Amino acid sequence: MTITEVRSLQIGEVAKRVGVSVRTVRYYEELGLLEPSGLTSGGMRLYTGKDVVRLRFIYSLRKLQMSLDEIKLALDGEQIPGNRRERVEHTMQLLQMEQARIDEQMSALGQLNDEVDNALDRVGRCLKCKADPCPGQCSGLAYLL
Repeated sequence: MTITEVRSLQIGEVAKRVGVSVRTVRYYEELGLLEPSGLTSGGMRLYTGKDVVRLRFIYSLRKLQMSLDEIKLALDGEQIPGNRRERVEHTMQLLQMEQARIDEQMSALGQLNDEVDNALDRVGRCLKCKADPCPGQCSGLAYLL
């Protein structure tokens, strides 16, 4: 049985399968990102395998740091005019923009890492210095508090 063939899961099981909290599932429902496929006679939410797949996709996009508004746009067919292909293309564009943002962050982190390596090298040289007393114009001093 595939995940999309699963029927009638309660909210706790859905949350467990995706690796999120029950509160997160409810929050996504409040935002209109997810909707239970049904309710029991007692009012308990019921989900299908399709709902689990959708929740996994939402969770994956959140791990990519996409905003909830961007995710809603990616998922909400009524917000974006056009056919399914146009909505999928829009989702693709959002993902490409997110990838570009991540690439920029990685580049900035790489530069920061280089700066920290340089600072560690200079401070390390300062610590190894045998000068007594330490000279006032030592370049390593700029990194000491």
